[in-house]
Amino acid sequence: MFTGFSDATIDFLWELRFHNERPWFLEHKQVFLDTLDRPMKALAADVTAALEQAYPDRKWYLHVARIYRDARRLHGNGPYKENLWFTLRCDSSRGPEIPAFYFEITPHNYSYGMGFYWAKANTMACFRRAIDADPLPLTALAERLNAQDTFVLTGQDYARAKGDPGALLRPWYNKRVLDLSCVREHDDLLFSPALTEELVRGFGFLLPYYDYLEAVTRRE
Repeated sequence: MFTGFSDATIDFLWELRFHNERPWFLEHKQVFLDTLDRPMKALAADVTAALEQAYPDRKWYLHVARIYRDARRLHGNGPYKENLWFTLRCDSSRGPEIPAFYFEITPHNYSYGMGFYWAKANTMACFRRAIDADPLPLTALAERLNAQDTFVLTGQDYARAKGDPGALLRPWYNKRVLDLSCVREHDDLLFSPALTEELVRGFGFLLPYYDYLEAVTRRE
C-alpha cells in the first residue's frame, strides 16, 4: 500500500542527477529501492486497483518505468533516468503512439495527466480530420477543460500552423504532441497516501479525453 514518497526520495533524485554513474548507484541501490522504486510501484498498483473498481468494464494495462536508460540511447547521458513514472492504458495491443495516463516524479516537481508520449504524424493528421469532420465533440471537451483549473493543454506546437478551426480549438488543432497535464511542486500531497485518490480522481476526469483520442488513433 502506498503511504507517500519522502524527503529521501527527492534527495536521491537530486543526488542521482549529480552522480549518474554505476558505482555510485550500486552503492545507493537500497536507497533507490526503499525511497523511489517500491513507493512508485505501490502507488501504481493502488491507482490501478482503484480504477478497476471504479470502472469495472475496462481493462487497465500498467507499465512502471525502469530506472535504467536504454544503453543504445544514452547520447552522452548517464546510465540512469533522473525521473521515474508509470503509465496506464486501456489497450495493450499498441505501443506509445496511443494516449496513456501517467504519473511522473522528477527532482524538482511531479506531474500527472494524459496524452501521447509521442504521436506519429499520421495520428495527428487523423486528429485534425476528426475535428474538420465534426468539431462538436472536441468543442464540448475543450469547454469542459477550460471550466476547471487542474489540467492544462500542453505539448509541442507545429512550427507552421496546420489550420484555424476557431479560437477554442486552435490550440488543439496545431499540436504536434498533445498532453493534458497537471504539474506541481513537491508538496504535502506527494508525501501522503491521499495522492492515490487524487490521481484516480484526475484520471477519471480525463477519461473522456482519453476515449476521444484513442478512437482517433484507430482511424489511421
